[in-house]
Amino acid sequence: MDVELIKYQNADDVPRNRNYKFRIGIRHIQLLYMFLICGAMGVLRVSPGVAMLAVTDTSRINDTYIQIKNWDRKTQGVVLYSFFMGYAIMLVPGELFLKRIGGKYTLAVALLLNGGLCVAMPTVINKGNVLAVSGMHLFMGMSQACVSPANRALLDKWLPPHERSLFGRIIFMGLLLGMILALPVIGIISEARLGWELIYYSLAMMAFSIGAICILLTANSPNKHQAVGDTEKEYIAVAKNNMEKIVMENKERKYQNTNGNITSPPIPWCQILKTSQFWKLAFSHVSSNTVFVFCLSDMPLYLQNFYPTLRENTSWMAIFYTMWLLMELLGMIASYIYNHFFRWNEIPFRIVFSFSFIGITCGLPILPYLIPDWNITAMITLMTILASLSVQTHAVMKNVKEMRDMDPGTVLMLTSTIASLAGACIPLLTGFIIVDKMNMHRWRYLFFTLMTIVLFCQAAYFILASCSKVSSRNRVKRGYHLTGYDNSSELLEIKSNHKTEHEAEKI
Repeated sequence: MDVELIKYQNADDVPRNRNYKFRIGIRHIQLLYMFLICGAMGVLRVSPGVAMLAVTDTSRINDTYIQIKNWDRKTQGVVLYSFFMGYAIMLVPGELFLKRIGGKYTLAVALLLNGGLCVAMPTVINKGNVLAVSGMHLFMGMSQACVSPANRALLDKWLPPHERSLFGRIIFMGLLLGMILALPVIGIISEARLGWELIYYSLAMMAFSIGAICILLTANSPNKHQAVGDTEKEYIAVAKNNMEKIVMENKERKYQNTNGNITSPPIPWCQILKTSQFWKLAFSHVSSNTVFVFCLSDMPLYLQNFYPTLRENTSWMAIFYTMWLLMELLGMIASYIYNHFFRWNEIPFRIVFSFSFIGITCGLPILPYLIPDWNITAMITLMTILASLSVQTHAVMKNVKEMRDMDPGTVLMLTSTIASLAGACIPLLTGFIIVDKMNMHRWRYLFFTLMTIVLFCQAAYFILASCSKVSSRNRVKRGYHLTGYDNSSELLEIKSNHKTEHEAEKI
């Protein structure tokens, strides 16, 4: 799920020769609502892993009157696997079809669905079986995959092209901020007499409240919002029209069919899957996402070796996510400076990318040897892993921008699906290996397995990166697609510098 940042970073501003004066308007109030909605979805995203520990916290059997389940880690892994698998299987349908529905209704349905599932979750856990609980987590995960296409659909409608990149990233920060604030609050709620049941009821109340705000106070477009004045509507429309003119001027974006009509070229799915550039990006994406899912779902279990109480556990998790958020901010600043004042060079980039792999592969084997003594070494190790993960995220973005012979949005959609499917298996892997959380040998097996996955992806990345580029006769037919992780201005700068196929043949 680390792909959320990439979705919003895969956007470039309009060409530098067009200047637009920034104006504050009603659209920025709508962005505040979107930020709030993303924060709520971040709370719902981080809650399954922590709530599962509260459901199975046997230390509270005599401290509360609610049922405490004696589920082993395999059972917990199956439930968490269902959540992440739901996210993975909904990525492609969500990206291809949900933009047609409208962002407002998609977000409202996602929030209300999560609210209903959270209300029913205590009853299902107490009266039902693991299969029923897994099914409910599957639907919760599927709703999470709907957030990004809905947000980008709203950004396309509400913002002029030159504002989408910046505010898209700010909205993503709401997702991380929701995760950070949720962890210590969930830890505090878990100590109440209602325990884990109160966690789900609180999540339901939050989801219903934010869903009501989404329905009553937001709109799909400025034309459907009564408070938006004509001046602001004209400002947005003019900026969009100028961008569309540039799009139409680029002959690569469209082609004429046999009837002479201008249509969009079809997406060459098979040809994309046959290219080495695609699989290079897929392996780097799998590497970062597997580590991210482990931190999201199983890191609280690892921290229980240092802090048995869930309150202390979640507080430390919040600190780590806060530091990770700062790393992401610094990475964005560094990426902006490098892209605008320097030129990317493949050799220095591979060196930076290699250091990120080294940080993860060296940090993971160290962690099991730090149990049970929590010290500065453990903190530095975890921060190194998160910092390296942030570098890999920005590296994936750089790779996406170099996909000049393919549609970068479609490529990123497919690699995100592959990475999410691989990441969904991590809770299952943890469940089968960590039979006893106090067994240090089991933790060593797990961390060395994760290190092996990262090393394998690193080797595959560098092997594929060293392969020659696809010959011109096998290249994917270039065209402009509003699909995948694209919005209408994302690939403008990327593709505006490309030559047409006719010019390329002359060269």
